[in-house]
Amino acid sequence: MEFRAAGASNRDIATLQRAFNLLAQPELKACYDSLLKDPSAPALFPYGGFGSILVAGDRSRDGLTFFATQILSFQPEHRERRFRAPLRNFDFYNGGAIYHDVRRKLEVTLDQSAMPIIWDATWNR
Repeated sequence: MEFRAAGASNRDIATLQRAFNLLAQPELKACYDSLLKDPSAPALFPYGGFGSILVAGDRSRDGLTFFATQILSFQPEHRERRFRAPLRNFDFYNGGAIYHDVRRKLEVTLDQSAMPIIWDATWNR
């Protein structure tokens, strides 16, 4: 509010909001700190990741720049691994769950049908 009252540009306000959102969430701050140390480290979803993306768009008039206008598909990289995960590190949703391990730079999405237990979103309380 102070920046808007001072007449700051929308770009400056957006930059400040991103910085605040990053620092306000411990998982994202840890990810940011690890990216500063190793830029090739994977970022936490939904803020980044590795995979193949197919986009539609147009080339610039000089042909040196491509402007993407639409994401047609994204196929993330997948690796199969086994590990033990404590339930307290999961965020439960109806129909799925997300496991977070900042130390290992790991995020796993699970479908409820893949687990031998049935949960609901009230488990997050």
